[in-house]
Amino acid sequence: MKKILISLIMTIGILTFSQAVFADSAVLSASPATTTSTVGESFGITAQVSPATSGKVCAIKGTINFTNLSCQSIIVKNGLMTQNIPTCQAPDFTIGIPKCATTTRDLFTISAKGSGVGSSSVSFSGVKVIGVGIDIPYNTQSGKYNIIGASKATSTSTSTPTITLATVTPEVINTNPVVAYVTSNSDATQTAITSSTTQATSTNNYFAAVASVMSSGYTWLILIIVLLLIGYNVYYYIKKEEKQ
Repeated sequence: MKKILISLIMTIGILTFSQAVFADSAVLSASPATTTSTVGESFGITAQVSPATSGKVCAIKGTINFTNLSCQSIIVKNGLMTQNIPTCQAPDFTIGIPKCATTTRDLFTISAKGSGVGSSSVSFSGVKVIGVGIDIPYNTQSGKYNIIGASKATSTSTSTPTITLATVTPEVINTNPVVAYVTSNSDATQTAITSSTTQATSTNNYFAAVASVMSSGYTWLILIIVLLLIGYNVYYYIKKEEKQ
């Protein structure tokens, strides 16, 4: 029982000591610590330094490391002195803080894009933190990010138009029958009406002409005159033959 109690006390002591050491160390971190972004979409990351309790940070150096990220730009914050300016091609930095920092201070902003779907990160290596003339202990906190695929636009399906052929009983107007064709779909209904002239055959034309002449009141008069002329010519011809 004593051994278990001693082990528990030692564990609590180690954890307490480590937390105290972490609290008394300067911290170089990436903010935000976590986020989600889409492949090819730019997002910003800020590098910050937080001094230890009752401590100061006067200068800091190191290298930025990118994992599954494409660096677009690095911009150092105004009011800082840069001995070595970090770039995407050469991400090493040496930055001085005038009058030293006693609270959290932004150092530079990174614009990055996810190179592929999955986990990505921004971390720091080769770090050195300088206080008032001495090196001071530090910790680093990486930024860990989730890169997802671009969402595909949902295609809107359109209903296939249906065509309905409706036959309307023709109405004879000037002997031209009318046939209506109705086309409809889900959005609109359009009606197209076409007219066509019925062409009679030669036989129908003949009988139509005869019927038309026969129905006329002048037909019988003309017929009688023709018959009279024929009768007169026949009578005249017969008389002439008798005289000879």
